[in-house]
Amino acid sequence: MKTRILLFFLLSAIFSAFIKAEDSPDRFWNHGRGYAPFAHATEKGIEINNHSHATVIDSCVLTNSITDFTLTFRAKSLNSKPAKRYPYTKADGSKGSKASPAWAFFISSPQGRKTWFSVFPVEVNDHVSSSSALQIVVNTDGTDKPVYSATVSSGVNPFDGTNIWRLTNSGQGFILSAGNHSMTELATLHFSDGCKAFGFAASPGASILITDISLTRTSPLSDMEEGEWKDLEKLDRHFADSEDNLEGYWTVFDRTLEESLLRMGGDYSLAIVKNGGTYDIIYIDGAKTNSAKWKKGMVKGKLYPGPFPGIFDVEWIDAEGKPLSRDIKAQSGEGDTLTIQFPYQSSSVRLRRIPASYSSGMP
Repeated sequence: MKTRILLFFLLSAIFSAFIKAEDSPDRFWNHGRGYAPFAHATEKGIEINNHSHATVIDSCVLTNSITDFTLTFRAKSLNSKPAKRYPYTKADGSKGSKASPAWAFFISSPQGRKTWFSVFPVEVNDHVSSSSALQIVVNTDGTDKPVYSATVSSGVNPFDGTNIWRLTNSGQGFILSAGNHSMTELATLHFSDGCKAFGFAASPGASILITDISLTRTSPLSDMEEGEWKDLEKLDRHFADSEDNLEGYWTVFDRTLEESLLRMGGDYSLAIVKNGGTYDIIYIDGAKTNSAKWKKGMVKGKLYPGPFPGIFDVEWIDAEGKPLSRDIKAQSGEGDTLTIQFPYQSSSVRLRRIPASYSSGMP
């Protein structure tokens, strides 16, 4: 196994393509925005079909490096049959084949050190049956042994489906998450590198399709304050005296999400509190992503009244602590509901007002 991993990285310098990208706080590559300037860009995404003897890399170099960031993308291995061997051409020109060839993604630090996240589809056998899984191996330049290795069999689609991958670096270390339908935190790596470049790689015989890539700066949740409304009894007393129909406790009622563009970080319970001429959306509980970092009383968003009654401009704080505000609107509806529209993510979330107090318990 060790020889296989080392060979993967020794050959990785060949056929690499480093592409300059304009510097921006947030970068997105998807069907609407396109995948240029990646060398293997197609209308469907970044598609690498490697029939050569060396690893093929497609990567993006940033004009300026970033420190706190989140990289998210969807990946599908096109080597979808675990029993099949996939062809490639050896260095001497002869034909070879591999079963379940590996693909990888990587982060390159401003100093040039690369951290590789390699993914191998595998079959896990016990005394009764066998099942499919993903073996994930993390290596860094200059180390002899992997810094992380695990076999993941639940929550991911090992062969014929698409998985969403997320790598967050908040200065405390890398957090790696993945999943087919919902994200699962796989590992925390206790070292931290900035990002000067990132990319994807296919070993000999491997074929992959990468879509819906985002590289965003992360605002550490540790920098967010809990605020005065962490005292829920105080909040209850405030609502008891309020005559504003928008103020009160709210919970997620339903949602319509384009999950390649927007995923909920939990089934949130929230409070809406008037703050001068605007409203603060206060986090109460329900976070699944970064659940240990979200604290009662943190601001989850803001509502800004517009010229039409019941319609608001919205600033929403996502699960990583990053504000979203581009053309987000909220509108009051029947039955004490509030619908928040995220037009650039083709998604919406509907909140429902709860006539209850937290200090006396939820119904």
